Amino acid sequence: MAAKTPVKLGGVRARRNTGRERQDLEGGPRLPIQLVSGYKGTAEIRLAAASGELAGACWSWNRCGPTWRGALDTGEVVAVLQTSPRAFPDLPGVPLAINLAKTDEARQLIKVGIQNAAAFARPLALPPARPGIESSSCAEPFRKH
Repeated sequence: MAAKTPVKLGGVRARRNTGRERQDLEGGPRLPIQLVSGYKGTAEIRLAAASGELAGACWSWNRCGPTWRGALDTGEVVAVLQTSPRAFPDLPGVPLAINLAKTDEARQLIKVGIQNAAAFARPLALPPARPGIESSSCAEPFRKH
């Protein structure tokens, strides 16, 4: 069933991943969603959804699962889309966003803007000339993956 008006999803801050994911999903599979950002945290978003102010949220599964566990277990809250590269085993039947993308460009937006975003989100840095630690030795474990 298609939404006649954009579905309102809560976001924490305008420049967090939830906002970028929403933009990439809109540019990808063209989902009728509207991000309402500025909530102070996931608890506020959950309360806004419970009151009808929002239809839901766009969070990582490791945040959404524990936060809404009771409502997920009863079916009051339902996961409708996964933006991860592979499906989570505990979300059978929930489609992957990349599988809904209709063009190569849309798939690339999802890959680069959502799935690969973590590759750039947390840079690691060391102080210069730290005795006994070379930056190349610290980077080696990451090169193996």
